[in-house]
Amino acid sequence: KSWLAAASIGVIIGAAGLWYLGPGNKNERLFSEYFHPDPGLMSAMGASENYVFDRAMIDYKTGKYDEAIKAWLTLQQSNPASDTLNYFIGAAYLAMKNSKTAQTYLQKVTGATGSVFADEANWYMGLALLKENERERALPYIQRSSHKEKETLIPKLQH
Repeated sequence: KSWLAAASIGVIIGAAGLWYLGPGNKNERLFSEYFHPDPGLMSAMGASENYVFDRAMIDYKTGKYDEAIKAWLTLQQSNPASDTLNYFIGAAYLAMKNSKTAQTYLQKVTGATGSVFADEANWYMGLALLKENERERALPYIQRSSHKEKETLIPKLQH
């Protein structure tokens, strides 16, 4: 009986090791290591013509991502091509660990010519793909960004 118990424990440890070292979990660990929510934009306090956007930015900064998304989606109805709205909606979804939906919005910004958010959108798009275990697709986005941690992440993605 003790031999059977020892063999069972060995199988469990081996399976746990394979799971821990598996590619999906490695990508998840890299995502967790490199993902930090965008700090957001400065928000005007008090009355402003962009009150809904500013209120949503405050919600975003305080971790109320779902509330920020609701407000920004309402604003996006009248301006669907807004790189600002698409970027922050994508960033908020990614902060909520909803990488699939985040990609929908970030993708609109990564190729936007002249967008001030394109650089960061590439970083977050790469991380969203990494979270989905799509390392090969993530790499070009990470390479196009100028994020300060880019040079430490790229070699990890290439191995």
